[in-house]
Amino acid sequence: MPSAPRSSAGVALEGKLHPPRLAPGSIPRHKLLALLEQAPHWRVLLLRAPAGYGKTTLMGQLFAQLACQPGTSCHWLTLDPRDDDPLHLLTHLQAAMDRHGEGPADAPVPDLGLWLNTVARRGGGAVLFLDEFESVRGQATVQLIHQLLRFAPANLRVVVSTRPHARLALHRLKASGWLLEWDARQLRFDDEETRALLRHGDAARAPAAWLELLAQRCEGWPAALRLGTLALHHGEAPPRFLDTLHDGGSDLASYLASEILEQQPPAHRDFLLDTSILRYLLPPLCDALCERGGSAALLEDMGRHLQFLTPLGPSQGGAWRCHSLLQDFLRKRLDALHPGRAALLHRKAAAWLEAEGLLIEAIGHALDSGDAAFAAAMVARAARPLVRNGHLATLQHWIARLPAHIADCHPGIVWAAGRAHTYFHQLEEARARLRQLLALSTQQDFDRLTWEDYLALEALLVAAEDDVAQTMQVTQRNLPQAHGDYARGIMLNVRAHGEIAQHHFDAALALLDQADLHNRKASNLFGLSAALGLRAAIWSSRGALQRALACYSGMGTDGQHAQHAALGSGLRCELLYETDQLDALQALLALHAPHADDYLATDLVIGAYLAAARLQFARGDGGGAQAILDEALARSLQRRFHRLEFACLWEKVRLATLAGQLAQARALVPAALPGEASRSVKVLLRKL
Repeated sequence: MPSAPRSSAGVALEGKLHPPRLAPGSIPRHKLLALLEQAPHWRVLLLRAPAGYGKTTLMGQLFAQLACQPGTSCHWLTLDPRDDDPLHLLTHLQAAMDRHGEGPADAPVPDLGLWLNTVARRGGGAVLFLDEFESVRGQATVQLIHQLLRFAPANLRVVVSTRPHARLALHRLKASGWLLEWDARQLRFDDEETRALLRHGDAARAPAAWLELLAQRCEGWPAALRLGTLALHHGEAPPRFLDTLHDGGSDLASYLASEILEQQPPAHRDFLLDTSILRYLLPPLCDALCERGGSAALLEDMGRHLQFLTPLGPSQGGAWRCHSLLQDFLRKRLDALHPGRAALLHRKAAAWLEAEGLLIEAIGHALDSGDAAFAAAMVARAARPLVRNGHLATLQHWIARLPAHIADCHPGIVWAAGRAHTYFHQLEEARARLRQLLALSTQQDFDRLTWEDYLALEALLVAAEDDVAQTMQVTQRNLPQAHGDYARGIMLNVRAHGEIAQHHFDAALALLDQADLHNRKASNLFGLSAALGLRAAIWSSRGALQRALACYSGMGTDGQHAQHAALGSGLRCELLYETDQLDALQALLALHAPHADDYLATDLVIGAYLAAARLQFARGDGGGAQAILDEALARSLQRRFHRLEFACLWEKVRLATLAGQLAQARALVPAALPGEASRSVKVLLRKL
């Protein structure tokens, strides 16, 4: 056992021997305290987390709780750099124990062995709280505390708080089952504790949206939440509070700088700053970005010592995620310290990700680089594979971010925009893009695939406009000019759609068989899903509802939200309703209906709204069914979506008739059906 020198260490500082007073508004950590009670055999409780995670506050609450237990005495010692002197530390350890009168105040300072033996001979149990262990770094003192923890008598339990980087190795205690270790994952506030903090004081008067944003960005980090509530007290909305990171003048920025960034070695600081532009820290990408190796090992080390980095697991390629507030701060600090470097890093990240085939991530960085020409060239190169995999909404968003005079020079971008507009039933915009693409063909030499993309888009557009004659004419003209699998697969689907509209079902099935061959070769998920829906429409029109449903047997309802999976789901909803499979219908609606605004696919929007209304009606909620149809009508007028408008009006007539509200049904007929058809239905309703 290490011995303390026999010389005097001076008088113990009284302030080190008391737990700090709990701050007003401290949130009781009831769940953590209850969790401790469920582990009665712990000998050492280690709180290892970064600054601001409430370690000292939790220790103070635990001190107060254990001090109330009969036969238990609690003792506190806040460590500081002077405790690097073992004599100084032992003097205060003895003073902490003697505060309860267990020994003479002027007793000589023992060595650690004598001190432990004295504690062992005391009656009752004792709990020693050692706060801020990271303050001591001397090898002799660290070894002394290791010995204290290892050889503590059975009647002594120890609670230690430290930051992640501190050298505290307790492998033997962990193996014995006597060590209980909590890190930032356990110490962060859960949703209930976050709400309790934000409901306290002046913050409670802030709008709910502000509080929700603050809770989301702080991710349970107690110090950030408290600084956020102070900002609300001073009248700052969370967006403004977070924006102050730009100038580094906020309390939060100062806290992050002094307590987190400046505590890192220089190499770690540079790594954190350069990789702050990344959404996820993928080790090979970090190597390329920082022009170094060993990022995987560095992230592992920083994850242990910093705890603001979270591993995403092997399925994510060993990637890590940085706490959002820290990442925002690092990005602002990068801009302040190295103006223009972020743009260079974004370009490097985009190039690496594109080479790896990670196109969505690559284009995000290309756009963030601020180099519009660089980003537009990358979008143009990625347009075809992204369209084939259904990322139309993402493409449309990217194209909107590009300057038109740059984007419109790229045939691939113009085609992708037209393809997205067609899918989203924005037909006037799609027609304008088609004309623009044709004009570009007179100014540039299109390669074969680009020209075939134009031919396929023309066929899709006339089909979306429900012009059957034009559909048959365009596909007859364009199909012989297309030899690529992607374009032929699309146009064969479109021609099958025209044959179905003319009730030529056998001809349509033969075309769909050909289309499937081309769509599989082209890996065209949209084309395959569209063909599946068209087959189901054929069997449904023939009255074979079960066979129509069987077309969807491979799709499932297991949470795949890709846009291509939604194609044909509107008809599937109607088939489930007609075959009285209401639970399956509800599951499918829960999967796809929340995303209908993103998909905007014609059959999905119509089928989802009608099926949702019918489901409500079948379960006795006629008012709920009418509310769904009213919402759909409003959206159809907003989007000039006439087929949805007609379908909803006719469904209102149908539901009113089924409910026996014939007068209401007759009043709705003129809007739902024109001319002679309207008069015929009204005559039928009068007879009913």
